[in-house]
Amino acid sequence: MLSGLITAGMVCLLSTALYAQQGLFIPSTVEINVNTGTLCSNDDITLEGTLTTTTGWIRLHGDWINATGAYTPNMGTLDFKGTMTQTLDSSGIVSGKLFNNLYHTGTGTLNVVTNDLNIDNNFVNTAGTVDAGIQNITIEGDWNNTAAYDGGTGTVTFDGTSQSVLGSTTFNNFVKTVLLADTMIFDSTGTQTITGTLEMHGTLGQLLTITSDDDDADPTQWGINLRPGGFQVLNSLNVRLSDASDGLTLVAGVNSVDLGMNDNWVFGGATLTWTGSISTDWDVAGNWDLGLIPVSNDNVIIPAGTVNPLILNVDVAIVDVEVQAGATVQMDGQDFVLAGTLSNEGTITLFGNETLSIATPDTDSGTFIFLGDGNGGSVTYTLPDFGTVDFTTS
Repeated sequence: MLSGLITAGMVCLLSTALYAQQGLFIPSTVEINVNTGTLCSNDDITLEGTLTTTTGWIRLHGDWINATGAYTPNMGTLDFKGTMTQTLDSSGIVSGKLFNNLYHTGTGTLNVVTNDLNIDNNFVNTAGTVDAGIQNITIEGDWNNTAAYDGGTGTVTFDGTSQSVLGSTTFNNFVKTVLLADTMIFDSTGTQTITGTLEMHGTLGQLLTITSDDDDADPTQWGINLRPGGFQVLNSLNVRLSDASDGLTLVAGVNSVDLGMNDNWVFGGATLTWTGSISTDWDVAGNWDLGLIPVSNDNVIIPAGTVNPLILNVDVAIVDVEVQAGATVQMDGQDFVLAGTLSNEGTITLFGNETLSIATPDTDSGTFIFLGDGNGGSVTYTLPDFGTVDFTTS
């Protein structure tokens, strides 16, 4: 049992246990090598010197404060076991501040403070609560959460290969992107909930496969729930056995493949509805009901009574557009190209310096208003023969 502090020198453990009854302060002149043993601290570990593990464990009941020290975990594990509130201050994500396995098995709350976390292997949370606050977490191994996790406003980025997501977690932002083909396995007994942004994609010809851990003769789906108000960035995916029915419809995006048994996923063109929740701009994901910006193979619906009306701020190419009664679309000098059908029960306003191209126009309803460019100069309009359509000039 260790009580007090070591002022200089080196302590090396070989398959043995070192107990710090009242916590441990490691000054800059001290190096402790846990090796394959176990270091147990009943209070804080404050690191200004060097702390190393090989495959050993550090079991901590107090706070982790890596101020100016160097922690080299190798294949070791840091386990927070407190019954009260603990804090984790890694002091950064550079060498000497990283973790291999990070466990939380205590019944208390672990607060991640001050700095982001980089976990080179697994994250395991089996009891109590982990509160990430505003910090981001990057993980290279598996994520296993069977207790409470509060993602705060941060992002969890999965940057390893052949990773698994086990248990059920509510993430703020969830990111998994690959340059080479890879597979991410999800727990068939769990549901992953995302309140912020869901980003998952591979690249052309190098798809990210997302599937269940129960993919046998009688497979079980894995759950994913993108909450209303969330955003999605999805493409270049192989999707299998995914149940997204409790949240927003997920749009798999370009180059994605439906491998079967997926609920509430769209492969190919989607239909998005304008909400105008954030602004009048077309190219803001939060202005659309599914949390993504429509692309060229999508269809859109413009209803009346939205928070903000639609004013085009970019050129738009789309398939079908439905402008509902009482709704307005202001082109504002931007081109509007429809490869499909315009169903117009509302009003479309042009200024004369844009192109409105409609493959199949609505010939019996809707209003087009031509305002001119507002500069007092002459403007020439080319009006196609839409049939019986109201034109209003001013």
